Amino acid sequence: MPEPVGGFEQDLNSDLAQKIDAWCRCRRDLVTWEREHLLDGAPPADKLGEHKRMVERLIFFGQVFSLATSHPDSPESLSQQVHANLFALRSAYQMFHNPMDPAEADALLKEVFPES
Repeated sequence: MPEPVGGFEQDLNSDLAQKIDAWCRCRRDLVTWEREHLLDGAPPADKLGEHKRMVERLIFFGQVFSLATSHPDSPESLSQQVHANLFALRSAYQMFHNPMDPAEADALLKEVFPES
């Protein structure tokens, strides 16, 4: 690869790895925030709204990182890190903002564990 492009790409990959690490720390910090604000009883609407905005922003940045790490020359470990954290963020979104109806959950449990 020509030097100007190779140097740019190397710098970009280094910066990208640092940004992805920072994003992953934000996702881990979000889990702590969830424990402090959402998991003790019924969470207040303002905290749920705040959480939704945070998760949506982190998912957006994760999608950007997913695109940036999709190139075949991108380190596989970065792509895996992005995808694992995106999965966790989407799961958190579902859990807090699109939870399963209790009746649906009971029906699913009875279907999966009919002896219970």
